Amino acid sequence: MKETAETSQKVITRFLFHRLMENGKWIFYSGLCVLIAAGVQVYTSTMVKKFFDEALVPRDWDKVLWFCGALVVLFFVDGASDFLHRFFIRIAMEKTVRKLRDDLFKKFLVLSTNQTASLSSGQAVNSFTADIQVLGVGTHITADLLRE
Repeated sequence: MKETAETSQKVITRFLFHRLMENGKWIFYSGLCVLIAAGVQVYTSTMVKKFFDEALVPRDWDKVLWFCGALVVLFFVDGASDFLHRFFIRIAMEKTVRKLRDDLFKKFLVLSTNQTASLSSGQAVNSFTADIQVLGVGTHITADLLRE
């Protein structure tokens, strides 16, 4: 039974991966924004060290003003890249879920009457909803992995 669960998990993971890769352009853009945000965060920490060592301790007020302006710009770039990352990953997620929903309903419409009669409407809706929710969770996990 454990092998069946692992096998089905691998199948679902592969299925979700292929669905997400249909929107690879948006995931790529999201990844670029994550790299920009990571670079800004690393550079911000080195900038703060320089701020204390070169401007604040020697009391060079021109450098203090320059570093403050540079830090404001870095915070703005970090916020903008984080926003764009979330925006692009949301586009990929919404398009993937929309495509999956369309495919599921197309398959549901061509089922034979014997198959549809054996399922209650609640079971069918529950099955479709669960598949869509699993895909949504998968895209959120992918977004979190990209962000980390």
